[in-house]
Amino acid sequence: MEGKASVETSRKVYCVSIDPQTLEIDFDETKRLRENEKKDRIERGVPGWQFIKDLVKRRKEKDLPDVVLSFLEETMAFSPAYKKEIEQEEEIIKSDLKALGMRNIKKILFELTPNVNIGLTEGGKEVTFCSQCGFVFNESSKNYKLYCLIYERDPAEIYPSSHPADRLAPDKDWCVLREFYCPNCGAQIEVEATPPGTPILQSYFL
Repeated sequence: MEGKASVETSRKVYCVSIDPQTLEIDFDETKRLRENEKKDRIERGVPGWQFIKDLVKRRKEKDLPDVVLSFLEETMAFSPAYKKEIEQEEEIIKSDLKALGMRNIKKILFELTPNVNIGLTEGGKEVTFCSQCGFVFNESSKNYKLYCLIYERDPAEIYPSSHPADRLAPDKDWCVLREFYCPNCGAQIEVEATPPGTPILQSYFL
């Protein structure tokens, strides 16, 4: 091993089981850990429409850390585009954010990310879908993240430290890890490191 992660971190973060004595990987245990993690993601993840509804409510009620409220106010003041993103999410919750679900993919057009492909359904619709299980998020022109399960994590869970002075994780008031999961198989689709309360990023435009 190259010593880039501890045995504990490998198990907790990457779901890889390593014998602390021999440093050999236990592949059966690793498979079990990863299957359990996928099940946990499906249980803890919040549907995109519900997450955005709660996000909009927290902004309106100013139920966010003071540093984030200042950041949002300042950014909207000098960036009309950012203000528009905030306003668009208020409109999004009025629409139907239901994923297309399982569909037959006739042709894969290209790999968009390691876990998201763009392809054509049998009906000729161009869509984004999970490359692990084939679950279709929606048409490729729409932000696939909105059709995922979403979960915000304290970075300290990923970057643990026994002493505050050695902490690698940012303060959760300044930054959270916003994780996106496939609703069908629990694969982790993407992660945003972002201040809480910010809009969900559109990662690509076609």
